[in-house]
Amino acid sequence: MKSRRFVPIVTDFSRSVQPIVRYRLNDILTEAAEPCPCGSLFTAIEQIEGRCDDILYLPHAADSTHVTVFPDFVTRAVLTASADIEHYRVIQHSLTELEISYRTRSGTDQGTEQQITAELMRLFARLSCNTPHLTFTAYSFVPGTVKLRRVERGWKP
Repeated sequence: MKSRRFVPIVTDFSRSVQPIVRYRLNDILTEAAEPCPCGSLFTAIEQIEGRCDDILYLPHAADSTHVTVFPDFVTRAVLTASADIEHYRVIQHSLTELEISYRTRSGTDQGTEQQITAELMRLFARLSCNTPHLTFTAYSFVPGTVKLRRVERGWKP
C-alpha cells in the first residue's frame, strides 16, 4: 500500500516580484483518501502531521535501524492520556531520552504521568521501537519571539 504522507514541493509563477520554483516546504502532509467533495482536481489534504524538523527517531526493537515517529503520533498519545491536559511539550534530547512537561486544567496531576507513560508505551510498542527514558519536568513557556513547538527533536540524528 502506498503511503499518503508527503512533503510538498511548490511552484508559484503568479508572484511578480519573486517567483517560487520547486520550493520544498518543511510540512508533513497526509493526502486525503477521497477526492475533495467540491470536485476540485487538486490534491486534497487530510491533515498536517507536523514538520520534518520535529520528527522523532527511536531505535527499532529488533535491529539497529531508526523508527520514524511523526509529531502527530506523540500529540495524540499525550492528549489521549487525559482530557485534563491543557498544555504540553515533548522534547527528544537523544535517541533514548524524551522530556515531557504538561499542565492540567485542574492544576492537579493525579495519575497523569502514569497515563501519559502508558499511552506512549502503547505507541512505541505499536511502532516496534524501544521505549526511551521518559523524564517529566514542570511545564513552562513564555510567549515571545520563539514559536511554541509542542513536539520537537532537540538533537540531530
